[in-house]
Amino acid sequence: MTLAAVSLTPLSAQLDGGLRNSRASWSGRRGLLLQLVDGSGAIGQGEASPLPGYSPDTLEDCERSLCSLDWQRLAAEFLAEPGPASLAEALALLPESLPAARFALESALLELVAEQCCSWQLLGLPAAPSDAPVPRSELLSADCPEQRLADGRSALARGVTGLKVKLGLEDFQVELAGLSALRAGLGDDFALRLDANGGWSPAEARAKLNALAVLRPELVEEPVPWTQLGELAAAPVPLALDESLRDSACRTALAELAAAGLVQALVLKPTVLGGAGACLQLAAEARSHGLDSCVTHCFEGPVAYAATMRVARLLPEPLPCGLAAHGGLSMQPTGESKLCWST
Repeated sequence: MTLAAVSLTPLSAQLDGGLRNSRASWSGRRGLLLQLVDGSGAIGQGEASPLPGYSPDTLEDCERSLCSLDWQRLAAEFLAEPGPASLAEALALLPESLPAARFALESALLELVAEQCCSWQLLGLPAAPSDAPVPRSELLSADCPEQRLADGRSALARGVTGLKVKLGLEDFQVELAGLSALRAGLGDDFALRLDANGGWSPAEARAKLNALAVLRPELVEEPVPWTQLGELAAAPVPLALDESLRDSACRTALAELAAAGLVQALVLKPTVLGGAGACLQLAAEARSHGLDSCVTHCFEGPVAYAATMRVARLLPEPLPCGLAAHGGLSMQPTGESKLCWST
């Protein structure tokens, strides 16, 4: 197999109603579509769509790095003999500080050689994934409690098994009342996931987690920065790491955090962590420490969504994954493609 051309196309979408957490808000999404074309005309696609204010990289950094990549070397080393080692070497041509670019490259390479090799083999997994449906969770973003209840009821009717709500957007007592109404209105037959995005102090977190315990949440993500988790010993609800996993020091400390009972699950975002392989490696480490995992999108376009779904299918028995439809899926090309390399 030979590589004939590499191109990048800008993508964008407006997000109806916007998105927000306790730290940032977004009215739209932008990204890059990476396309690799081989000598026969087959195409492999990937998407680099870092989330501003959340991802460690920027769209501009991803574009510069992908355009300047040594594509001739990559083609010679990976396409000549696709395998886990050569895939890892190809991704190493991009710095770890550009996880969205790595995710795009990995996705495009896996698709380009799909007729030769199964993705699970290239990612070093010992066996094919299960055909069981991926359990899904859905973010409820409506501010109005009545609309949130209606949205939750609709999601559960569509087969969603988990509902997620962001915290820190308004007064906590108002949020608590809304969550209580949600649990009372929908019953116990769903996983309630809450996300504070690291916005609380340890003292706030202790009080708020105690108040939330009566709602029986499946997880509370990022109540405090991960370095302060030790101050939440014996938390009354299960805690999860999400954006903290961007920090290599947090990943290094995972065994210690698990052994101390400070965390019970990982939320894995391929766009933020550098692709499927990076997420699967973290999930395997989590399992070795008795922790659960799930995979979620980062409000990217359809190409990244499909690749994120593939990661979820490769996880054994994941928690409900954040893979419900979202506004970013409307991302479309918004400019001319840029030819980065050709033979």
